[in-house]
Amino acid sequence: MEKTNLKWSEYHQAYGIFRAWRKHPKTQQILWAKAYGKKAWFIPLDELEQEQAN
Repeated sequence: MEKTNLKWSEYHQAYGIFRAWRKHPKTQQILWAKAYGKKAWFIPLDELEQEQAN
């Protein structure tokens, strides 16, 4: 993770980043946070590492 602004989440008890989109883990479709009434999704660091490995 280069040049990323990692934030601590009390809810998830993990470091991660906020994004306006994310990929659904099973279908790999792009989900936009705005469609769910959110500004951004919190993506935990371990999930980001798995996404980059694929």
